[in-house]
Amino acid sequence: MEHEPDYWILPRLDRREPDRPEVRVVRPLQRALWRAVGFTETRERAKLSLRIVMRHERLNVRHWAAYLAFADRVYGRVKFGSLRPYVRKERAQLTVAEARTGSLVLVITEIVDALASPHGLILTALTLKYLPDVIKAPAAAYRDYEQGRLHRAERKRLLALMSADETLQPLEAKVLSQLTGVLSKIYELEQHRLASAQNFAIRSVLDVQLEKGPEDRQGATLPEPRSRKKRR
Repeated sequence: MEHEPDYWILPRLDRREPDRPEVRVVRPLQRALWRAVGFTETRERAKLSLRIVMRHERLNVRHWAAYLAFADRVYGRVKFGSLRPYVRKERAQLTVAEARTGSLVLVITEIVDALASPHGLILTALTLKYLPDVIKAPAAAYRDYEQGRLHRAERKRLLALMSADETLQPLEAKVLSQLTGVLSKIYELEQHRLASAQNFAIRSVLDVQLEKGPEDRQGATLPEPRSRKKRR
């Protein structure tokens, strides 16, 4: 039976986690992401809100914990490059600002400066948005050849999905390719922890939204998710 990590320790740090950056977000990609959510090139302070809309009943607690742990680890990786410096800075760690009822909505809010790298929450939102579409690695993927083929298929699939995303269509092909590489790398690093988080995303998450405010009340919202057949 495959061993599953203890999701109740947030964030969990594997002793093998390196200090060196594993996820690099180049400056042109950062600027493109800022513009995609409504930032200008001038120094601007604004509120970014990540809203995760979920079903309000029959939530699998273990899968829910795995989903939150996944979001936490993704945020730490893209914000600091790796998890080790992230876990040392409690005040910089991802925090749920509020929870709303009806459909259960978790709101994660961050005050950011357009020139002070607000890409952490943006990339976390995109990673969660495309999580249901990630290709699960078969046991054979541990062989180098199979693993390389899996990663190529993953990048191709992500690129096709993001090319059809209305929010990301203004991005140049080179920048979109860089974004594909970043998301693919994140999924690769979290591959052995994806199963429960992905199951929760497919069965219980209705929408993932990213909004900029309060200057722009409407903000920039990620497109409505494609309809997916409910899995039994």
